[in-house]
Amino acid sequence: MTHVKWSKHINSEVCDAVFPLSCCVITISPLGKPRIGTLTLGRSLQSLNTPCFLVYTSHGAPPYTTLDNLRTINPKLTAVQLCLATLFDILITSASNYPISSFRKFFGLEGFLLFFTLSDPMLVLPEHFNTKKHIKINSVNGRTKISSRVYMKLVEELNPDVFCPLIDNIPLHCPKYKDKEAVNRTLMLLDDCILAMKDHPDLQSSALFGVIQGNSSIEGRRRSAYETSKRDVDGFLLENFGSHLKRDVFRTLLSTVVHELSAEKPRMISTFGIPELVLDAVEFGIDIFDGTYVPCRLVILFLQLLLNLRYPLLMAEDGNALTFYIPGHSVCRMTISKAKHISLWDDIFLDDVNPLCPGCSCMACTDYSRSYVHHLLSTHEMLAKVLLTLHNLQLYENFFCAIRSSIKAERFSTFKETFEKFYL
Repeated sequence: MTHVKWSKHINSEVCDAVFPLSCCVITISPLGKPRIGTLTLGRSLQSLNTPCFLVYTSHGAPPYTTLDNLRTINPKLTAVQLCLATLFDILITSASNYPISSFRKFFGLEGFLLFFTLSDPMLVLPEHFNTKKHIKINSVNGRTKISSRVYMKLVEELNPDVFCPLIDNIPLHCPKYKDKEAVNRTLMLLDDCILAMKDHPDLQSSALFGVIQGNSSIEGRRRSAYETSKRDVDGFLLENFGSHLKRDVFRTLLSTVVHELSAEKPRMISTFGIPELVLDAVEFGIDIFDGTYVPCRLVILFLQLLLNLRYPLLMAEDGNALTFYIPGHSVCRMTISKAKHISLWDDIFLDDVNPLCPGCSCMACTDYSRSYVHHLLSTHEMLAKVLLTLHNLQLYENFFCAIRSSIKAERFSTFKETFEKFYL
């Protein structure tokens, strides 16, 4: 572990200290409070201002857009999320038969921070029968068993800035006793990963995030957080905090978990992105979010329909543009409806020459109108999803910029109250 400079932000005063956080500098505020920070990882030489979101990718590329288009987002997006579920076949082929010298160069991701996670937050997991030593992965060749030793070899092939260990990620509908088993297995797999890092010197400059499991079990989440925080990890990933949870349950679970985590280490949360829940999570000190809310659709599968569960997945695939009001941003409040997004499939936009979201500075809003995007959708042109994805990424980034500014100005509670008063 490398000793680096650590700055702590309390009441506008910055106190310098030295803390053993691998390749990472983060500025934080007191436990359980909104935090602003800068996460710097040595390999990519990029910094990440937190709170922030990661750009979701599938098979190493963001949906419906290119990395060149991503660079048009202002401020610049610098971090992407890669998932083993979509990269497994590429990585296993490289490790065995056709080695790729640099996956960053292969995917065109030079200059980006790479966050590597086991689970794809866009996918609903089928029930797997994992063991203490093996986890089953869905690939194009079917389900494949993978051990910690094989997994660490694949991680070394990718060489990310941040990665998570193997986890026993079980479906949400499983009985509670399986939650306990999943927590135990995940801790064992984390220990295996920590031991295996000694045999992979190339990963010494990568940060390891321990995964917090437990689904909706308060005791399971508490134990997972407590035991994981005792391990030699550089940060934490809170898994399966989706919108299937009622808001009061979500806040209770999050409060329980955060209380057990080390305050000086960064925290990431997955599988949700609804604005009001993002504000709740930021209020409890969460730093990093996945970006699945932005480009995809709201999908209700058979199991979810039975359980009345909803996942806030990406918007662009169903022709939706984000339009929610951001307090303090240049978008005029009076031009925004109570809906947090609009569907451009609707015929009411047939002759609407207004931009997707008044005041937005993205390419889609400055150069194109709602009627044009409606036409592109009606004729099934791919450009429609490209423009919607770029717009949604820009507005979501504006949202996080406004959050960071409000925390820095010590008015986050007012920011959150204004948003909730407008929408809730």
